[in-house]
Amino acid sequence: MPKPCGHIETHPECKVCHTCEDCSSEKARGHRKNWGVPEPDCSPGAVRKVFNFAKALVSHVAAGMPTASKEEQQRRISLCLVCPHYLPKNRACGLCGCFVNMKTQWADQTCPDNRW
Repeated sequence: MPKPCGHIETHPECKVCHTCEDCSSEKARGHRKNWGVPEPDCSPGAVRKVFNFAKALVSHVAAGMPTASKEEQQRRISLCLVCPHYLPKNRACGLCGCFVNMKTQWADQTCPDNRW
């Protein structure tokens, strides 16, 4: 049965995937894995991604384009890789849609889920 977020319930008795937020929970991820269902792409649409990137870019330029240290970049990336919102197929954040490798380099930027 289609959900408001466009995803399909993984099993008739599934009580996990009710909203887009639920789709990225650890419980939902494990449930989908057990049923052989691919991970959904809960990332924002194309227009929202462009808006989010433009907003981050303007903020980054206004801050003087600071670059995070290599150690800080690695710390940030390691946190993104274990985040339930990380989309490995796109190497992007499922909340803001930004490419993780780029955003983690910008010292003035923050994680939309407050992980770094």
